Amino acid sequence: MTEKDRRLGFFLVFTAPLLAYLGLIAVMSHQEKVDLPVAGRFDKVVHCLEYMPVGFLILRWIVNRSGSRSRITARAMAAALILGILYAVTDEIHQAFIPRRSAELLDVAADGIGVLAGCSGYAWIRYRFVDAKNRSRIKFPSARCDK
Repeated sequence: MTEKDRRLGFFLVFTAPLLAYLGLIAVMSHQEKVDLPVAGRFDKVVHCLEYMPVGFLILRWIVNRSGSRSRITARAMAAALILGILYAVTDEIHQAFIPRRSAELLDVAADGIGVLAGCSGYAWIRYRFVDAKNRSRIKFPSARCDK
């Protein structure tokens, strides 16, 4: 596989879904406010659920950028969380200029919780299913002492 093919594959598998989802959020934020009966009462829950995939996809992109055998580090988690929250801030600023929309700090907080939940979900899935294959191949020495 050539370097060009590897880069194209990475873009299609990891970068394109992230950019598509961020674009979808931007398009939805550009709409005038739609009054949903459920969203009014559970607005912050909706924000949290909306940003869960952002955290998931950003952390997935960061971890796999270094190669498929890369581990999730605290630095990768922090970077994903910061990038996700920065996107939430820009989304709220964007909404301030849309008629019948407003920018709220509590929305950014709910978005940040969603990003954190998405990052945690990806880390759990990666640990449980992907890294479990690697852990099962490691042979640990026996703790038994035979004399």
